[in-house]
Amino acid sequence: MVVPSVAAAVDRAHSKIHLHSQPAPGRLAPRAGSRDSQEHASSRMVRRDFDRPRSLLRNRTAEWRARSGRSHRVMRRLILILVLASSTTLAADTLTFKVTGIDCAACGPPLVNALKKVDGVAKARVDTKAMTATVDGASLDREKLRAAVSNAGFVATFAGEQPRDIEPLPADVLKALDIVTYEDGKRVDLAKAMAPGKVTIVDFYADWCGPCHVLEARLQHLMQGKASVALRRINIGKWDNDAAKQATELRAAALPYIRVYNAKGKFVTAVTGGMWDEVLAAIEKAER
Repeated sequence: MVVPSVAAAVDRAHSKIHLHSQPAPGRLAPRAGSRDSQEHASSRMVRRDFDRPRSLLRNRTAEWRARSGRSHRVMRRLILILVLASSTTLAADTLTFKVTGIDCAACGPPLVNALKKVDGVAKARVDTKAMTATVDGASLDREKLRAAVSNAGFVATFAGEQPRDIEPLPADVLKALDIVTYEDGKRVDLAKAMAPGKVTIVDFYADWCGPCHVLEARLQHLMQGKASVALRRINIGKWDNDAAKQATELRAAALPYIRVYNAKGKFVTAVTGGMWDEVLAAIEKAER
């Protein structure tokens, strides 16, 4: 508020000097070189001297106003960002659900990576002891989460639900399926193990492998509606028997590990980890 008062004082002083520097009404302007002319020139110099601080004050005032305006704009933007961030935080959800088949520390990272790729998920964590997964985010879609867990080789069960497609089949239904299990730990002659005229899935598994049990149950349910599919399961123990050596020779780096053959017994493709979408794609490819 000091700047306007100073500017006003300068304006008043300038006005007085300007009045004194003008010739009186009806009076001619002083002749060049005369004493009056010299006084007139001197008054013009004084006027210029007063003009300088006044223009300087105006420039400084304009600069101050510009800076003040920029500061207000920056402050408004910061407030808007804080409000939006606060709204996002308030809208975030946390969802914890049961995961079947996740019974070892090595199972955690692949599942976390799969969950992080789901739209809306900001954070994901897995508790292998409690066999649960927790996700944080906004507008979480349970079906998308379920699909991500399924494709990672596990089964997601939310509150109030029962596990899908992995419940045990009745004994009579299971007996009718074309399933052969090799549990002695010996090498298996895969050529002889093929089911003529059927797509044959060779499944290297272990009793201690949670995802292996999930895959077995899923394949059993799938085979109910596909009589053209046969399953041959080979137990590798603790990676310490001849069957395990055979699996390693066939490039099995982890469990579950399946090899899919077409109806003519020709190898089509292999799937590691029990990724269900990949398993279904492999079977479909073998059926062509």
